[in-house]
Amino acid sequence: MSVATSNPPSSPVSPSILARDFLTLQEERVRQYGILARAHKAYMGTAPNYDIDGFQTTVTSVTKAFQDISQKVIAMKSEFDVEFNDKDMANHISKIQLLEQRKLKFTVDHQLALQQVIDHPDDALMEKNEQAIKKELGKIVEEINENLEEVRYHIHDLQDR
Repeated sequence: MSVATSNPPSSPVSPSILARDFLTLQEERVRQYGILARAHKAYMGTAPNYDIDGFQTTVTSVTKAFQDISQKVIAMKSEFDVEFNDKDMANHISKIQLLEQRKLKFTVDHQLALQQVIDHPDDALMEKNEQAIKKELGKIVEEINENLEEVRYHIHDLQDR
């Protein structure tokens, strides 16, 4: 799966266009998480004899999309850092990239925890674990959104230059 941006990362573009392209990639990440969530919900609906095949196909596709997005984001971060000498934007992008990695890890952990809760409905500890992971996932999403807001402010500043 290829994510289209206005220009390839190696072409000479303005910082504001590159930043908007970054936001487009973030929107694609959100779309991919939606695909993953719907596939997981369908997978969970096949309990207790889980139909793993369809879910694995979706996970493979989404993983590839996330890898493609990450490569493009890393290239964009480098452009802001080296070509535009915009350390603030490079730092925001770097932080968001790290948070996205944590989000993906916690998403997988949460999916596994949900399955454990369904498989062991009388185990309060498993339910508590699922809720703790869900809470941490919410904090990560909140932190990503805060950093995205900073990127949007930065884009506005870039356009005013």
